[in-house]
Amino acid sequence: MKIGMRKPNLKSRVKARTTGKLKRTVRRSIDPTYGKKGAGWIKDPKKAAYNAAYSRTTMGVYPSGTKKHRVKEDFTDYVGEYDEDIQFSEPPKPIPLSATLIMLAGIVTVPVSIISFFFNIQKGFCFLFLACGLLVLGASIAEEDKKKKKNAIIAGVVCIAVAALIYVL
Repeated sequence: MKIGMRKPNLKSRVKARTTGKLKRTVRRSIDPTYGKKGAGWIKDPKKAAYNAAYSRTTMGVYPSGTKKHRVKEDFTDYVGEYDEDIQFSEPPKPIPLSATLIMLAGIVTVPVSIISFFFNIQKGFCFLFLACGLLVLGASIAEEDKKKKKNAIIAGVVCIAVAALIYVL
C-alpha cells in the first residue's frame, strides 16, 4: 500500500475529463448503481476497501476542488437505500477577471500608501483612500445581490472621489 504523494498520470487525468456526458447518462440509465456512493462496496468489497484505504493514506499532486460538498450530514446507511432527497451545494462561482484586477490594484496601492506617509501625509491618505475604494469596487463587482452591489459601488466611488479631493487639495 502506497503512503504519501501519488505519482501524477497524465493519461488517466485526460481520460477522466474526456469521458462524455452522453456515455455517463447511458451507463446510468442501464446500471442503477453507476455513480452512486457506496456502490463499490456492493460490487467488489475487496477493491472498495483497498480504494478507501488508498485514498486516505495518499494525496494527489493536483488540487481537486471540483467535488461537490454534501449539505446533508447524516449519511448513516453507507451501503443500503439511497436517499433521493440529498441536495448538493453549488460550487462557488468564479470571481470575474475585472473584479480580480481591481482588487489586485487596491492591494498593490496599500504598500504605496504606507510608504507615501513617510514623505507626504496628504498623498499617503490619498493613496489609502484610493486603495480602499479599489478594494470595495472589486468586491462589489463580484457581489451577486443587486442591492448590496449598488451600495458597494457607491461606497467605492465615494472613496476614490475622496482620494481625488485629497490629492487636489
